[in-house]
Amino acid sequence: MLNSLQIVQYVVALETVYATYLLDFSLMNHERAYIKICFPLYNFSFIYNYLMASPRSFVDSFLDKKDGRYNPKMSPYIPMSKWRKGSQWITLIRKHAEVVADDDAVFPVFKIFCKRRPPLEASKGKKNMKLQKQHNCIPDEHYVQTLLAMYDFDGELERRTITYTEWNESVTNMEKKGWHPITFSYADAGPVQIKRIKDIRNVYYASEYRTEWCRSNSTLVTCFLFARKFSRGAAMRLLNEGAVSRNFKSSTTAFQMNTMCRCCWRCMVLKGNLNAE
Repeated sequence: MLNSLQIVQYVVALETVYATYLLDFSLMNHERAYIKICFPLYNFSFIYNYLMASPRSFVDSFLDKKDGRYNPKMSPYIPMSKWRKGSQWITLIRKHAEVVADDDAVFPVFKIFCKRRPPLEASKGKKNMKLQKQHNCIPDEHYVQTLLAMYDFDGELERRTITYTEWNESVTNMEKKGWHPITFSYADAGPVQIKRIKDIRNVYYASEYRTEWCRSNSTLVTCFLFARKFSRGAAMRLLNEGAVSRNFKSSTTAFQMNTMCRCCWRCMVLKGNLNAE
C-alpha cells in the first residue's frame, strides 16, 4: 500500500509520463498512451485497432457521493459536482493527455486536500481514533477523472476502464473493511476463465444506477483488453496454453512475463492515424 507522499509522487509521475510522451511524439496527430499494463488479453493488432477505432479516451469515471473522499475545502477550486472517481487504468487521446501534462491548477489542490490517511494498526491503540478522524482521499483514483470533468470532457470519454480487475472485500482484525484486487492463481487462468472475461459486454455502476455498454466508435465490443492481477504461474499458463492469444510466443521468458505483469509506472505508446488504411 502506498502512503500519501508516494501517491502524490505517483500522480507527478503520471503527469511526467504524459509530458514526455507528448514531447517525443509532438509531430503525430493521433496517438494514444496506455498506462500500467499487466497482461494483454488479445494480440497487439487487436488492441491497436480497438483503441484507434474510437476518437474517445477510455477513462473509468463516475460519481460516488457516498465515498466521503471529497474535501469541502476544495470547493473554491473544484466544485463537488465535478468530483469523479474511477480506476487508475486509463487510455487518453492526445487532446486529453495535453490537459493532464499541462495542468497547474487542479493538481496543486489535490496535493493539499487529497491525501491518503495512514493505515490503522492495532499497536497504535487510541491513536487510531485520531487517524479515523483524518480525511482520507486517494488521489490517483480521482485526479484524472476530476481534471477532465473540470474541462467538461465527460462527453468525450468512454467512461469505463479496459483493464479487468476482480475485487475481494476483506475485513481485518481492526474491523476495517477494505477492497483488494484478487491475484489469479494458476488454477484461475484457464481458457474458461479468460473467455468469461472476454465475453463481458457491459459494466454496471451502482452509484449512478448506470449500465455502461462497452462500445468503440458506437460499435458494441468486448469490454476488457487487459486483466490483472496474475501470479507468475498464472501468467506462464496463459502463454503456454494460448488462452489469451495464439500470437504470443511460447518462448517468452519468465523474466519477461514477470516484468509484463508488474503494475508499475510504464507507458506503451500506440500511435497511428485514425484514418489510415
